[in-house]
Amino acid sequence: MSGDSGEVVGKIVAPESQEDPPTFEIVPAHERDQAACQHHRYLLDEKWRTVKCRECGEPVDPFAILIRRAEWERSWEYRAKGFEKYRRKMLIEAARRLIRLRDTGDSEIEELKSAIERSHYYPHDGKWGITTDDLAVIVRKIESAVEERRSEKRKVKRDKRNALNLGCRRAQ
Repeated sequence: MSGDSGEVVGKIVAPESQEDPPTFEIVPAHERDQAACQHHRYLLDEKWRTVKCRECGEPVDPFAILIRRAEWERSWEYRAKGFEKYRRKMLIEAARRLIRLRDTGDSEIEELKSAIERSHYYPHDGKWGITTDDLAVIVRKIESAVEERRSEKRKVKRDKRNALNLGCRRAQ
């Protein structure tokens, strides 16, 4: 006999005669071996429509397997939603940081502000105003443009510094 977790909790003992009813031996939970098989791998027999543990060969309740699988999938759904929420939060922070930078252009600032305004969830529609992926594209595009401008400024400063150093050397 199996419990919700698929562990053996008892056995049916055949009667000694036809008149005697079968007896049940129930193993109390506190007496069960803690190192018993946890039944994590399964063998499905299509012919006999049975499910057995692949490790120990014990019959396993198919519904218990479905419950375990559903709980596992639900936990991954929660993790994915949490990750998506965290990713959106980080992108909004990146957009706000870009707005504060001196190298961000006016049109880029407006685009970022618009994206931030649309990054909220609208319960009456059941939708986000902008998808996380679209927000990521906007932020990455503007980050790239700002970095390119900064790189160009560094190059101009380096060229000026080199020109000044070269001029000082010629004067000597």
